[in-house]
Amino acid sequence: MFATVIRGIGVALTATAATLAWLLVAVVTVISAPDHRAASLWTIGIVTLLCASATWLRPLRHWLPIWADVIRIRTRRTRQRRRVRGYLVARDLGLIPRADDEEALLRRPHRLPVVDFTRNDADARLEVEQQSAIATDNTILNRAVAYAPTISMSSEFVSVSRPSPGAVTVTWLAEAPEDPLREPVTFRPFPLSDPAAPACIGVTENGDSFRLQVFNRQTLLLGATGSGKSSILWSTLAQMAPYIHTGLISAHAIDLKGGVEAEPGRKLFREVAYDYGAAQAMIARLADRMTTRLAYMRESGLRKHIPTTAEPLELLVIDEAAALAYSAPDRKSAEQLNANLKLMLSQGRAAGYAILAALQDPRKESLATRDLYSQTVALRFRTRDDAILALGTSAYEAGAHAERIAQSQPGTGYVIDGDSGDLVRFRAFWIEDEVIRHIAQTYAAPSEVAAKK
Repeated sequence: MFATVIRGIGVALTATAATLAWLLVAVVTVISAPDHRAASLWTIGIVTLLCASATWLRPLRHWLPIWADVIRIRTRRTRQRRRVRGYLVARDLGLIPRADDEEALLRRPHRLPVVDFTRNDADARLEVEQQSAIATDNTILNRAVAYAPTISMSSEFVSVSRPSPGAVTVTWLAEAPEDPLREPVTFRPFPLSDPAAPACIGVTENGDSFRLQVFNRQTLLLGATGSGKSSILWSTLAQMAPYIHTGLISAHAIDLKGGVEAEPGRKLFREVAYDYGAAQAMIARLADRMTTRLAYMRESGLRKHIPTTAEPLELLVIDEAAALAYSAPDRKSAEQLNANLKLMLSQGRAAGYAILAALQDPRKESLATRDLYSQTVALRFRTRDDAILALGTSAYEAGAHAERIAQSQPGTGYVIDGDSGDLVRFRAFWIEDEVIRHIAQTYAAPSEVAAKK
């Protein structure tokens, strides 16, 4: 190879020298020509000689490695270095086992497992076919977080994904990425196609409208104080307001915090319970009406409830559902209330009954009926354990890191799409109290309108 390169360089130098010599002769001849005829003849001769000299360059393609070959060699060496570095990183993360003849393999990178590792000032990325079954996503994430300082990356912005079965991609970021949900989104109305249609309550991180299916679901909102649960509650009610006004949706609220949360939109509700006794009686009435409706549907051969003003969709909104547990005056009252709630949660879907409950503590001990909610929305939490309890380990490993949501981003959260099963990150609309009061005044529930008359 070396001898070939030297020979090619010699051929190139010879051809170049010959060409330059003829060019010099041509220039001198043209300048010294006595007339234009002589100059023209010399020009023709020089062009012919230049073409002949060009034939000297033809052997270059056979003897001298062309620039594409140089690039190919450099690319191969870069790929080998990336494979070596990727092998070392994947080995340290436990994704592939340590090779028995590791030192020999490092000198012959083409025999190493196929591992791609790239790094720049902004991020680092590892792509590998996992060979160690014991390395779960959570284990990989913990090791990647600990490994981040080794490659000069932040340990706060590490993610693990699986683009295909068996393949693992680990990504490190040097600093916080640009968050498309950083700025609050002001509420704007989106008319519902029908009373039971999903309500648009915010935007996703992809810029799409985020729609929450309330009816045909039982929804639990989980998040710490100030995480934005109110944004979801009021955005949902505001989008349903026209149907509430016509009587096709009947909304009820339980607010055991003195009515502070429910008061701005009080006119949207047919009834509001501010204490435990009123809440217990409301839930009992709703459970009885639901049982009666189900009996009618069974006798009529109906599988799905069609809302009318006489038999509307029923929505129960519970702010801080844990208060129903610790506010009970005695055990019997708590058991009776929980029994009615369980009845509504387990049988309400077909009858057009839905519950939208908000809760701070994701632990089951704080809400006895937690397992009966078919849809969970996770907002900001204080700890990683709470975030895992909210949506589960699989969702957390898929990226639902609710404990990393900034306090400056209330209403930001995660939900598992009920149709596709995909994890969706969103931010709910920010809706001010004045807007809530205006909507409640404009679209007051029928009972409130009748009371005015």
